[in-house]
This record gives sequence, C-alpha cells and structure tokens, in this order.
Amino acid sequence: MSSIFPEVDHSYVDQKQSDPTGCLELWLHVTADAVLNLRAFGSRAAEEFIFDEDNEFFDEVARFLGFSPEGLRDSIRKRIRDPQQRRRIGQVERS
Repeated sequence: MSSIFPEVDHSYVDQKQSDPTGCLELWLHVTADAVLNLRAFGSRAAEEFIFDEDNEFFDEVARFLGFSPEGLRDSIRKRIRDPQQRRRIGQVERS
C-alpha cells in the first residue's frame, strides 16, 4: 500500500508504540482515515480535522511522523487536485 503521507511508509501504524494508553496509535489511525476520506470523498469533516490549527491530536501525529504540523498540512493540501475543495480548505483555515 502506498503512503498517504509524503515519504512515510504505512508500516508505522502497526508498530508497537511506547505509549501505554494507545492514544497515539488511535490518533495515527484517525489521521490516516481522515486523509484517505479527504482525498477519496472530499469529506468536510476530514477537512476540518486536518486543517484546524487548534487540533492538538493532528499536531502530535505530525510531530511523531517527523513533520511540523504546518508542513504536513501543506503536503496534504498540495496533493488535493479539486479546485473547489481547495477553496473550502482555505475557508476552514481562515475560520
């Protein structure tokens, strides 16, 4: 399976984490699902989850993957081809 994140292999999801509660692993799965739904279906809920700058869960996932939250959002944004969806994301980011 190809990665939805730039230069990151999906095998990270299956690795055992040093997180005893499993919270990080849960948010990795939620974030991966959000990106897939954004790309495949243009999900507004996924847009809001990914592009909400106050979303500390996305930010922690980005840092765990070795990205800054802004850098990962930029990478995802650049891979969206639908112009109408790009405009909606701009509106989510401004709100």
